[in-house]
Amino acid sequence: MTLVRRSNNSANKPDEAKNSFIDKLLMLVFFSVFALGMGGFFIIDVGWLSNQIGKSLVEHVSTALILASIFGISYEFLFSRVRDVRLRSLLVEHQLAMSNVVNAYDMLITPKQVFDLIQDIVSQTKKLPTLYSPARVEGNECSFAGSIQYFDSIVAFRPKEVESILQAWILPTSPSNLKFLASDLIGKYKMKPLAMELKRIAYLQFQKGISQSNSDDFDTSWVLNYLWAWSRCEQPMYKTMGDLLISTDNRDILKWILFLPRQMPDPEWCYILEKYLQRHKITMENAEDVANALAALKLAGHELDQNILKDALKNSEDIEKVREVITSIWREMGLDAEQI
Repeated sequence: MTLVRRSNNSANKPDEAKNSFIDKLLMLVFFSVFALGMGGFFIIDVGWLSNQIGKSLVEHVSTALILASIFGISYEFLFSRVRDVRLRSLLVEHQLAMSNVVNAYDMLITPKQVFDLIQDIVSQTKKLPTLYSPARVEGNECSFAGSIQYFDSIVAFRPKEVESILQAWILPTSPSNLKFLASDLIGKYKMKPLAMELKRIAYLQFQKGISQSNSDDFDTSWVLNYLWAWSRCEQPMYKTMGDLLISTDNRDILKWILFLPRQMPDPEWCYILEKYLQRHKITMENAEDVANALAALKLAGHELDQNILKDALKNSEDIEKVREVITSIWREMGLDAEQI
């Protein structure tokens, strides 16, 4: 089986013959015009020699310039079409070559083969693969951010196949790290039908009480990522994550959500964090997470309400220690911390 489709040369021969005939015809017309022009010039020149008194040098030069202009215009008009025809022919050949390359690539590798390889790699480790950077060190994550352009391409050109593969990855029998990566893909590319299924599964897990427990015997990372993937499809985006941030008392969940602006500093997080700071104190437990989240948003060019941050600091029991933590982190990132 050949990977590159052969072009139909026999089908192109009439077009080539037609183009060749047009080229020859245009050349004939040009040289005919040229010959007539030179003949006219010769006649005028002889007339000038025979009647030098009635003709001036200025008239002779003017006539020559007119003829030169006619030749130039004729050349540009006639041969510009030849160039256009040849350029279109080259473009057709280039498109055919590119089509052959794409067809060959299509036959060599499929989304299933790629994702089967990824699944095999993921199954060999306990780490949680993520498409975002930085990865959570404490969450045992590893970043696939360097391969994001490839995922962009494969999802754009083969979305149905990718969705079918991810549907299998979120089955209850799948390992946690495979579920995590699947939800990263579903959330990043906003695959809403699959995201709705993730929402259903996540809420079932939350009904077991993980939102209020600090137990270490249950891995909540993939469950939270399921909920995050759904929140990417909401309007406004991240609404569910914002509501959970404000309502939960679970330290691990708070820490997990406050890390999200560092990976995806979208403007929606500004409102969410401002709302969070209006209702919660900044303590030594959350000061570092809050400071990093706010710094990521500022570095992304988003405006934050400084008064809300100041008010949250005033309500803190360890205001000086908390302020020191925040200003230290901001200075390390090159931000102005004097207004805090």
